[in-house]
Amino acid sequence: MQEIIDEFDADFAKLPPLEDNFVFYRGRFLHPIAESFNKDFKIIENAKPGDVVVPDKAYSYGAFKKDLAEHWTNSYDKGGMMMEIHVPKGAKISRNMEHGGEVVFPRGAEYRLISKEKDNRGILNVVLEYILPEK
Repeated sequence: MQEIIDEFDADFAKLPPLEDNFVFYRGRFLHPIAESFNKDFKIIENAKPGDVVVPDKAYSYGAFKKDLAEHWTNSYDKGGMMMEIHVPKGAKISRNMEHGGEVVFPRGAEYRLISKEKDNRGILNVVLEYILPEK
């Protein structure tokens, strides 16, 4: 399995860099049974604006359109999370036009927490800035 992970990581390094700044979205729901799937909620809830966070050690998915990502915030009335992710020019992230446009971030991507606030539906709205990896 480690060989496959190493290949994926190497493939990310070969991706063409973004030619402009972009904003992507990631919707999350609280898993009702598997608490281990909710680690990113605790990481974000414990962070303060300005902190660097790694909400997911795997390859995180995002969407071009907020309304697509919002489908993943339904959390059985427990409150989900909507991440607005600002990605700078030069980032090497996987992207395609499937499902209205989607992106995948490198494994263990780091982000700076810009802001977080719960709305009247109990959704935690989070603004993150993707941090370009050091070469």
